[in-house]
Order: sequence, then C-alpha cells, then structure tokens
Amino acid sequence: MDIVFTIDEKFTRFCAVAIASLLKHNKTEEICFHIVTDNLTEKSKTILSELAKQSGACTYFYHVPKEKTEGYQVKAMSHRISLATFYRCMLPSLLPSQLSKAIYLDSDILVLDSIKEIWNTDLNNIAIAGIEGKHSI
Repeated sequence: MDIVFTIDEKFTRFCAVAIASLLKHNKTEEICFHIVTDNLTEKSKTILSELAKQSGACTYFYHVPKEKTEGYQVKAMSHRISLATFYRCMLPSLLPSQLSKAIYLDSDILVLDSIKEIWNTDLNNIAIAGIEGKHSI
C-alpha cells in the first residue's frame, strides 16, 4: 500500500500519530509512506522514517520546489491552513509516475481499523475517489 501525506514542519507530530495508528491496524500489509513537503527538517524526516521502519514500512520524501507554488496565495482561513494543504492537488506532478495507486490521508487523523478494503477497491480506471464532506478542502 502506498500512503501519501502532505505536511509542513508544524504537522510532523500529527503525521507521526497518523503513521503509528495506520501501522498498528495494518500489521500484515506492506506499506510505503510518501510524504510531500516543502520544509521538513532532517530531524523530522528521521523521526517519521524511523517510526515507519520499526514496522517494516518504507518512507519517501518529496520536496516541493518554491517555483511550483509561486503565485499561490493562501488567504481564507490562513491561520488554520498552510500551503501544504494544497499539495494534494499537485500530487500527479509531484509523485513518481510509476506510482499507479495511492491513498491520500490527512495528516491529523487516527486510523482505527484496517484500510485494506479501501486499498482493494476497484476504481475502474477512475483517476480519483474520495468521501463527501461538508467541511472538506
């Protein structure tokens, strides 16, 4: 399973909780985390990598170059939303092309059960699927 998070430095600890909870409830799955970021410190990368490694998962980091986001302005609710929130919209251009399927998860969640059923869902060549939510971005 390939799992994607988009985070900035402030969300490292939340992402660590999401990773730990996902690994706890998906022990028999081969998991690779793909973390898209613009400013993670080496310390934060090490924390997330080591956490994943303890359960046999791999971790890849993808740096978003500043020029990719030049011209983007985060105004509405900017005290709550960082530019990293919008990286999910750029995933096709940020992740490797050989990655044919991935599950994007917000970094401030708890995974309370296996996500195998979600992973095994046949999308019939549909490019993207998600849940409907009133307050989702």
